[in-house]
Amino acid sequence: MRKRLFLLAAGFIVLLVSSCNNDHQQNNGNPQQVQEYKNKAKSSKANKKVLVISSSPRKGGNSDLLCDQFIKGAQESGHQAEKIYLNDKKINFFVRDDYAAKDSIISDDAPAIVQKMVSADVIVMATPIYFYTMCGQMKTMIDRTYDRYREIEGKEFYYIMTAADRGNQAFQRTVEEFRGFLDCLKDASECGIIYGPGTWGKGEVEKTPAMQEAYEMGKKI
Repeated sequence: MRKRLFLLAAGFIVLLVSSCNNDHQQNNGNPQQVQEYKNKAKSSKANKKVLVISSSPRKGGNSDLLCDQFIKGAQESGHQAEKIYLNDKKINFFVRDDYAAKDSIISDDAPAIVQKMVSADVIVMATPIYFYTMCGQMKTMIDRTYDRYREIEGKEFYYIMTAADRGNQAFQRTVEEFRGFLDCLKDASECGIIYGPGTWGKGEVEKTPAMQEAYEMGKKI
């Protein structure tokens, strides 16, 4: 009897170690596999609050047009969608000392945008690619989430990016920048990416497949 119990216990330990090793291997693959392993399943919520943050320096620019397509698709599927165009807002650079005192008042538009991020179910972050990175408007907005980023939890994220370069390789640094932000958020899910390569002049994206892709992705959230 004791021998049988010993063998059962030993078998259980082997299975436990094997399971831990499998989990470790899943988390130590290449960066793409690690990111996919971390992603959560999308919510099945029927009516989601969608916040689209457009950081294009030109209204009606290529990434901004893709935002509108995403919103069109989302609204047709019954979701609530709002676009914030950052260049219409006053958003100061992040200064850590501004957040030192809990009763400090920061008199610009960033806190209100952060509140919308906290309240949203889906957050779409759109940027043109300049010098192979996201534009300054988007990075400044990300930095301004500093005091409340722990409250931005359980969100579904989508990225929209456009660039004059015709190869998707040009987008990879910016994808990693977005992922760096998501790594700081609790239960964040990367759910989709829209690439708009080869778009230099204003409106050139309208002649590319990215327009339909953005619309379809918005419908499927």
